Parts: sequence; structure tokens; C-alpha cells
Amino acid sequence: MTTNNNRHHIHHHEHLDEAEIYKRKNLSVAQRRKKLAKILFRVLCVIAVAITCLVIYVYTH
Repeated sequence: MTTNNNRHHIHHHEHLDEAEIYKRKNLSVAQRRKKLAKILFRVLCVIAVAITCLVIYVYTH
């Protein structure tokens, strides 16, 4: 007894026109830029905290 699951199969190789490809590429670039901005913000916060701690340490010892 087999079930037919192919009815709901999503075709991953859609035929896209140039406008759709351009739109998807721009969306992925925007998402990548947002992710990079979040990572960069966190890294810069860690560096700022480290510098602040170092300055406090230097001036108290």
C-alpha cells in the first residue's frame, strides 16, 4: 500500500525570469547585510567593553 505524496511536491528548480532573479538576489543581499550588521555591532560592543575595562584597570592600578 503506497501513498501518493508527489501531489504536494514543491518543484525546487522553478523557471524564473530575470526580474524575479534580480529581486531574490537583492533580498538575499539585504538579509546578509542585516546579519553582518548585527554581528559587527556585537563585536564592536565586546571591543568597547574590553577597552573600558582595560582603561579602568590601568587608572586604578
